[in-house]
Amino acid sequence: MNRNDMLRKYATFAKSGDRSSFENFYILTSEDAFRKISALKVDQENDEAILTDVYVNLWKNVRDLRTNPEDIPEWIHHEIERCAVRRCGADVLADASPEGFAQLTEDQQANVWFRIENRIGVLEEEAGKPAPLSSYLLMIAHILLAIFILVLSAALIWFLLRIL
Repeated sequence: MNRNDMLRKYATFAKSGDRSSFENFYILTSEDAFRKISALKVDQENDEAILTDVYVNLWKNVRDLRTNPEDIPEWIHHEIERCAVRRCGADVLADASPEGFAQLTEDQQANVWFRIENRIGVLEEEAGKPAPLSSYLLMIAHILLAIFILVLSAALIWFLLRIL
């Protein structure tokens, strides 16, 4: 299976909400995206932050994800420009060089993916979503009812023991 076939496959599955396919999509496209971001000549911290923003936004709009491998780089480039302007201002596009030079290391790629997961809530979802307030209130009501029944039972037993 060549790169374009894998891109099409992972983009299609990611579009249906499959996070592992989105991660594979990220792995296939993040190096090129990082090179384009490095062409903007911002510092490394902003490079990684922009890359994180790009893929968080792609996930948030995953239903609109392009599945044609020829369209994907242009779509990601557009998202890079939007995120760079939002984070660094419009001047960042004026100073851009035609092609970036920085390489995304595996450590950087993994660290950025971890930040993406944190931002899109994957880790919270895997750990279990916090229960809504109504669940806590219901649990408190059950506890109070159990305590009331226990006290009532103790009082009834005490009363019966006094009579006998």
